[in-house]
Amino acid sequence: MTNFSKILNFQNNLAQGKEAMAKTFAGQLFKSSPWFFHQLKNNELQEQNSEAIKIEVTEEIIAPEEKTIGQVVDQMVDYVHTKASEENTETVTLTNGQALVGKSANTQTESKEIEPVESPQDLVVDKETPHAKVAFVGEIPKDFNSDHPNIDLLSKMIGAMKLEEGSWQRLFLEKSLEEEALKHQEDSLFMHLHQSEVKVVVSLGAFATNLLMGKRERLSKVHGQLQKLNLNSGDITKELSVFPVFHPDLLQINPNMKRSAWIDLQKVMEFLNQ
Repeated sequence: MTNFSKILNFQNNLAQGKEAMAKTFAGQLFKSSPWFFHQLKNNELQEQNSEAIKIEVTEEIIAPEEKTIGQVVDQMVDYVHTKASEENTETVTLTNGQALVGKSANTQTESKEIEPVESPQDLVVDKETPHAKVAFVGEIPKDFNSDHPNIDLLSKMIGAMKLEEGSWQRLFLEKSLEEEALKHQEDSLFMHLHQSEVKVVVSLGAFATNLLMGKRERLSKVHGQLQKLNLNSGDITKELSVFPVFHPDLLQINPNMKRSAWIDLQKVMEFLNQ
């Protein structure tokens, strides 16, 4: 109990700025985390048996700022993931206890020649949006239900963006197709995008992103970054703005990545409001 009291006292002093470490960036970032326990230099904490101090996290144990230790760890894991995936960083600032990573622009432009499709595969799920300016393209999420289209994660993500009614549509792709069917699906997608009023494409996951941009790219390198895609058909060229984001199925598996996905969607919103 004595050791645990010293640990809590150290945490409280760090959170209140009484420890010298609190004045550093790392101290501010991790002041609510148990990761700083190793900074204690008290001999009483260095027991002869070298057994690690174990703290059982319960709902009653509340870390500083009224956050559970589990919530703090989740935030730190999310921050590390975001920072690691943002390779082109300009600044790292601390605002209200949250680390915000700024990224330099890395826009790439690709071109695609459109091949006419006599009987295009119907990809549009939201058929009542013929004047949509934004298209969400990707494999159909596992939790999507056409009878209840507003309860799946993708629908909630779109809802959080506050897009105008009728301004967006979903184009679902099937990955497990034969080579000929995959080519037909790809041609149908590009023909639809070329002929529709869509100007911004949110590509969901690596499969959709690689198909649209015509090359294999690690999603961790390009997510949230504006890409340009020129679709050419005869003398008509249409420019699309593509924003790759993580697929909802991946976010279901790793909820810590939801913050990264929301940051990426906010970039789309900012672009649309320009």
